[in-house]
Amino acid sequence: MRSAKHASQWPNTLKTYVYPILGEMAVRDIDTAFVMRVLEPIWTTKTETASRVRGRIESILDWPRSTATAR
Repeated sequence: MRSAKHASQWPNTLKTYVYPILGEMAVRDIDTAFVMRVLEPIWTTKTETASRVRGRIESILDWPRSTATAR
């Protein structure tokens, strides 16, 4: 079972790190360079956060593909 703190980290990290750069973009337009723009500023100073943000971005970008193959 996930804790309330863990559950709140998802939207909080997206709001803080991802939305300012990728928030208005279509998933199809997001490439590695855009993901790197999110991660590079925090990779050396907040390594654990950057790793989690990377995983969250990956999950979000994979979601449309996974739902399409489930049909």
